Amino acid sequence: GSHTILVDRFEGKKLNRPNDVVVRSDGDIFFTDPWWDFGGGEERETPHVGVYHLSADLKKTTLIGKDYRVCNGLAFSEDEKILFVNDSYGFTEEMGPHIRAYDVRADGSIDSESSRIWAKLPLGKKEGKPDGMKVDQAGNVYCGGAGGIWIFDKNGKHLGIVDHGDTQTNNLCFGGADMKTLYFVSWIGFHSIQLQTPGIPLPPHPRR
Repeated sequence: GSHTILVDRFEGKKLNRPNDVVVRSDGDIFFTDPWWDFGGGEERETPHVGVYHLSADLKKTTLIGKDYRVCNGLAFSEDEKILFVNDSYGFTEEMGPHIRAYDVRADGSIDSESSRIWAKLPLGKKEGKPDGMKVDQAGNVYCGGAGGIWIFDKNGKHLGIVDHGDTQTNNLCFGGADMKTLYFVSWIGFHSIQLQTPGIPLPPHPRR
């Protein structure tokens, strides 16, 4: 097959390390662009890390937010009225790891001024930081974090942790015929767990 680069620069500067992506049902694309220094001496062009919106027609890229240390996973609420973005370290030393929330306007655009701290994920005693995120059909948010997968209800209340006894939870997704299987990967393993509430299936995509 072949691949096409959709965006690799913003305002003429090369992006940092595009990390995670989510596609809204209307075809709009959202992605995080953190920075890690891998020790290769690569010079950084974009001075900030950020969350971006790429329009469905692939013609316009917009910076939604840049007050992050390491923006990482992102996901839409079940009704696509909220965009969740996590920060693996927190924009200040005092804040620490957390999930940010943005309101989605009636026309589908993101209200960047609505940015707020939706939930905090303390580092705890076990390894792990906020990474991949997914949402189920009841609006519960699943986020990799210290000690396993952190689960919050649609109002940001911490419900519990899936402690899989492994290291960092890197990414996760729902699958199976009934979308009740949660698959996730750690640094050293590929796991699955059966749930009672199904996840949100991928929406029909205009370009598929």
